[in-house]
Amino acid sequence: MNEIFTLYDNKYYEANFTHLAELLKRHEGIKVSKTFPRELFLKNYILSPLATRKIRASLKKRIEIKTTSVPQTKGRVEKMFAT
Repeated sequence: MNEIFTLYDNKYYEANFTHLAELLKRHEGIKVSKTFPRELFLKNYILSPLATRKIRASLKKRIEIKTTSVPQTKGRVEKMFAT
């Protein structure tokens, strides 16, 4: 999984998650389902470059719920979703 994060950060950063699965299979020999990158990245709070407002809001809400007991994280969450 770390290899997928590294490849996404360094090589395929402009690809959406479906395209990333295709690129991994074609160029890197890593066979994953088309939904696996989306699930993996959302679980780690990473958005696709093509994420919709609905997905952004949903992820923001999950992060806020998770971090409500830690006050110093509030500013970080707001910065992460600033557009």
